[in-house]
Amino acid sequence: MTPEELAKRFDKAGDEFTDIKVRLLRRMTVTAEAESKKVTPVETGTLRRSITHRVEPTGSHGVIGTNVQYARYVHEGTVYNISRPFLERGIRNSQPQFDQYIEEAGDELMARIAQGG
Repeated sequence: MTPEELAKRFDKAGDEFTDIKVRLLRRMTVTAEAESKKVTPVETGTLRRSITHRVEPTGSHGVIGTNVQYARYVHEGTVYNISRPFLERGIRNSQPQFDQYIEEAGDELMARIAQGG
């Protein structure tokens, strides 16, 4: 099941399945955060430690990121330094787990729909 198919099923199922959606987003953002930290360049460790995640209570979206001022320059590079896209790599490295989480959420959603909610 693709993420788009799962999203359509969530939309059809309504708000009573928000808990599945929120749990799915939490698992995905925690995984992406952990994978991003694994590939973050380390000089002092500040950048790695600053990476965090947040999921909206409605499950509408999740975010991973950092508030460290120089993170953008590390991630995107400068005229003096090559880019080291640690967040992008972390998300890409998380894809196999995302696929598993999406499948599990789809299975749970379909089981609950079959049981009548």
